[in-house]
Amino acid sequence: QSMMSGFLKTTEDGESVYSMGLSYKKDGTLTLNGTAFKNALEKDSSAVFELFGGEEGLLTNVDSFLQGYTKSAGFLDKRKDSLQSNVSYLQDKLDRQTTALTNYETNLRKRYGAIDSLIAGLNTNLSYLDAATAGINANSK
Repeated sequence: QSMMSGFLKTTEDGESVYSMGLSYKKDGTLTLNGTAFKNALEKDSSAVFELFGGEEGLLTNVDSFLQGYTKSAGFLDKRKDSLQSNVSYLQDKLDRQTTALTNYETNLRKRYGAIDSLIAGLNTNLSYLDAATAGINANSK
């Protein structure tokens, strides 16, 4: 609403777009009272044109303002490019971390696979030693 007030002009008679039917709702949206607008057109159509669509009219000023957002390389394009750059960076970071975790998992599987083989070999040796000592103990009785 405060931004819009910078776009508004008045006629020499003190008329404004507000006196011609334009108003704000409580939620900040603009409304146009058709009856007031029609009365303003009947009273002085050139004043209505100047205030709404003239060289320094409301719609001309709003259009110029919005061009900064919607034109090529405008605010919205720059914001979109920035967000796409952030998404790309985060995707690259996610890919690197996924690769690092996959490599870490592979390394752990190799390590613990070797440990499992070593423990299995030691268990075999232990079983052999248990059997051998059991046989020796049985012979000594």
